[in-house]
Parts: sequence; structure tokens; C-alpha cells
Amino acid sequence: PVARAFTSVEADEIFVAYNRAFYFTNGNQGFYHVNTDGGKTWFWERAKQMEKILHVHDRTTNPACMSANGRLIRSATLSAS
Repeated sequence: PVARAFTSVEADEIFVAYNRAFYFTNGNQGFYHVNTDGGKTWFWERAKQMEKILHVHDRTTNPACMSANGRLIRSATLSAS
């Protein structure tokens, strides 16, 4: 078998499915569940998730990515205080 990269369409579908399964909001804050049973991710996982969203935004220029990242940053900032 030959390895190949995901297409842009596949990458978009993966991102949408991941967010549908794990991303949630509470007011103006955003979080990712630890698993499909719930919970919130911890500091470094959140940082990696923010980075992932920025990579998707760089590729797609989808403004929803920046909104989601802003909600993640607010939730990280508020939980640190």
C-alpha cells in the first residue's frame, strides 16, 4: 500500500467531525471534551487544540475558526485565574 496525504475535503470533514464530537461552548467560552463521555481538556491539550484551529484557519481562512479560538482562549484565561 502507498501512503498518501489527506485531501482538503477529507481534512475539512475530519475537522468538522472532531468538533462535532468534542467541541462545546458555555456562554462566550469554548472547550473540548476529554473524551466522548465529557470532561474538559487540560492546559497543554488546549494549547494543541488552539494550534490545530489556527492551522485549519491558515488553510481555509474560515472565520469560524478564529471565533472558536477566541472562545478557547477566554476559557483558558478564566480557568487560570
